[in-house]
Parts: sequence; structure tokens; C-alpha cells
Amino acid sequence: MSIDWMAHARQGRVVEGGETGGVRVEIPGEGTVEARPSPALIERGIRPEPGDTVLLRTMDDGNVQVVRRHRFEPGREEPLLVPAVDPDVEYLCVPGEHPWLHPHKPLMYDWYDDWDRDLPTWRRLAKESGGPILELARGTGRVIFELARTGHEVTGVDFSRAMLDRAAEKLLGEPNEARQRVELIHGDMATWSDTRTFPLAFIACNSLHYMNSPTNTDSNEQRRRAIRTLFAHVAPGGLGVLSNIAPVANPPRRQVEPAPYLVFCQAGVNPNTNRWTVEYTSLWSDGDTGQAYDGPWRFVEDLEDGTRRTIEFAEPPESPEEIRLPDRPLPLTRAETLALMTEAGFRDIEVRSPKDLSPASEDERVVVFLGRR
Repeated sequence: MSIDWMAHARQGRVVEGGETGGVRVEIPGEGTVEARPSPALIERGIRPEPGDTVLLRTMDDGNVQVVRRHRFEPGREEPLLVPAVDPDVEYLCVPGEHPWLHPHKPLMYDWYDDWDRDLPTWRRLAKESGGPILELARGTGRVIFELARTGHEVTGVDFSRAMLDRAAEKLLGEPNEARQRVELIHGDMATWSDTRTFPLAFIACNSLHYMNSPTNTDSNEQRRRAIRTLFAHVAPGGLGVLSNIAPVANPPRRQVEPAPYLVFCQAGVNPNTNRWTVEYTSLWSDGDTGQAYDGPWRFVEDLEDGTRRTIEFAEPPESPEEIRLPDRPLPLTRAETLALMTEAGFRDIEVRSPKDLSPASEDERVVVFLGRR
């Protein structure tokens, strides 16, 4: 059985609040329907309001859910669902190149610099643990620069030279006192080694999950090595932290089908390029369970000459009509993550909510693991 949960997706605009917490949505050419936010939107505190552009899907029971919501600037509305096959896509990666290594990637990655929901957690842990502090898979410095501003000595390691160069460039814009507290290192967290240990060492923002690139021959072995690297650099009595996608359980993954759609993520002026940019993510779904998995990201940029450039950080497909299915394994479950941390040597491991470090509930997919050495 093939489950394509985006097959009948429709885009509309919220015109008013509906009954029992729902909203009424006007769909061009169809009239209005009543819809409720999906559980994922509710968990994130997202409530569609009049004027919002929304993407709807009809559930098996006939109810309609809002699965995406965006508040576009006047005159800048974009489609929330686009075809996966687009002859205008420019694929930026050569065969075998990891997408995070491409020199243009940091300019898109940095678009998330204003994403600060997790910073209170890292500030709290830094204050409780003291420094110096180590972050593996540092990216362009979003977290460690914040910790440096609050007075902590920080070291950040990342395997992407492009990310390192971008981090160094951004560091020049930090206050002098903060700059003096930052050390940037080029290294792979699966293999990096240093003689130093740290009272607090962490891997943030699902970076362990994203080691599951197709360029890794054994993604779980890469993850195992990264957790061992983390443990090796935690000082005795210190704290090692993983913030990662880790569901209680993964459904069986049998027949997996690529979805012929890309779904909207965000839109706005990218401050790094000063261009209006729209981001989409590709999806594919498990034919037996309906579970969706994210694939490579696509960006559509407005250029100075009035045209648009569509790019993906991926290799070109073998055929222009191919809808690729990236070879990514499922996330580590909580039990699998706990087993790898225990194997590495961590003790007294706790699973906490990223919101406030309270005990994690079973329905939270992203959690924080805290382990002592």
C-alpha cells in the first residue's frame, strides 16, 4: 500500500477563527473549509491566524489539518508546495561531496542565526558547569558565540572548512572580549582528538543525526565514534550533552517511496546574501507507515537582474526526471542513544526536554541527553 500524505494538499489563506480552536481557510476556486492545526504545529506553539497562508491536508477520517503556516509580506506570497522535479534546479555538489562542505552552504545555514529557542538551555548548562566549554559540530558559531558573550571560554570543532571560514568571518564582528574567548578548530567529530578535557562538552541542534549523509558508509558507526569523542573530552565529573532527534521508537521501514513534492520551510531576505530567498525541503515517505523523512534542501533566490536562481546542495540526478531517495537511516531511538552513551562510558544519563530541561515526554522527538563522566 502506498501512502502519499501530500497527494491532495491544498494551499489557502486563513480568513477567520473557526470552532473549537480551528480556523476557516479560503481555498482559491473551492470556497472555505474548517481546519485545525496539526499536532506538530500545536507542539511548537504555532497557531494560524487570519491572513496567514497555510498548507492543508485531509486526514483519513475526513478532518482537515493545517500542516504548514507562514505570514508572508504583502505581495510576496510563495507556494507552500512545489514539484520535486524542476529542470531549472542548479545542483551545487559534485559526486561524493558532502553538502555541508560546499562554500555557499554557510550563507544559507546562517539564515538560522536568529533561531534562538535553544540558547537558554545552553546558557543554563554553561552557567552550571563552568568553563572551558567544547562544542562538536560547531557550524558557524551560533551557540558558542552566545556563550562567549556571557563570559565563557569556548572551543568549537567542525569538519567543514567552509563553516570554519564563515565562523571566523563572523567572529570579527563580535565584541573584543568575546573574541578572545573563542577557539575555532577544523576537525571531524568522529575522529578529532585533543589532550584537553572540558567541564561541559556538547553536540547541539541534531548534528549527530545529520551524520547520516549518504557519503558515510556506516552512519551509526560514525555516530558511535562521535559519542566516544564527546566522552573522551569531558573532564572527570563533567557533563556531556547531546541535543538530538531521538524518538521513543521508529516504525518499521519497508517500502520507501520518494514524494514528488517539496514543502515550504521559510522565506525572507537572507541577511548574508541580501536576497529574497525561499527554502523548501524534499520529502519521502514510508509506504507502510506513512512516516515522512526530510531530504536535501532547495533554495530559490531572487537575483539582481530580476530572475530567480534555484539551487540544491546535492549531486545532480542521473536522470532529469528522477526523484531521488537519499540513503539516510532512521534517527537513533532513545534506547539506542542511551546504549551508545553508556558504551562510551557516560553514567547517570538523563533524558530531558529541550524546552526547560524537565523530564522529556514520550511524544517529544527532539530531546537532550545529559551524561556524567
